[in-house]
Amino acid sequence: MDGKNAQDAAREAQRDLATHPDRPLKHEDAIQRYVAGFAYTQSQSHQAEPGARQPGPVDEPPPVAAFTGKYVSVTSFKQDGTGVPTPVWFVQESGRLLVQTTADSYKVRRIRRNPSVTVAVCTATGRLRGQPVTAQVELLADSELDRVERLIADKYRIDLVLIRPIRALQALRHRGKPQPKLVIMAITPT
Repeated sequence: MDGKNAQDAAREAQRDLATHPDRPLKHEDAIQRYVAGFAYTQSQSHQAEPGARQPGPVDEPPPVAAFTGKYVSVTSFKQDGTGVPTPVWFVQESGRLLVQTTADSYKVRRIRRNPSVTVAVCTATGRLRGQPVTAQVELLADSELDRVERLIADKYRIDLVLIRPIRALQALRHRGKPQPKLVIMAITPT
């Protein structure tokens, strides 16, 4: 196999693998072509064509911009390793997903023990709409709360018109009890 064909075979096999990692490669001799092409691309010092985009590693985490929509599913883990998914509202900032939640929630308790989570785009009911990626969570300082609340209010303006009356009714039911403290989780895909 000459160098040009090996390079083309490697690119095609890598595209197939990146696009459909769960199914076998479509060519009969695809594994041999992939290995030969991979060996060629690793051994040659070749330059990319002007304007050509170099493919990244298959397991490269998606950029935060890939998280679109209103909800992401944050899966935190119990002590026994069982994952507990929770759909939440989020905003994006500086390569992180910011989520507001109550400080005494179970997901925050689990995250305090283990800051490793998985995140994926999902529906309001939690049905995943994308592949989960691993991430690390950091609980931000209280001084960040107002700023992030404004960002969330800007993104979910219409939704809050429906949610605020429900929250007001819940607050009336729990009169006399202190309001739960809020925290901001900064989720960084790894």
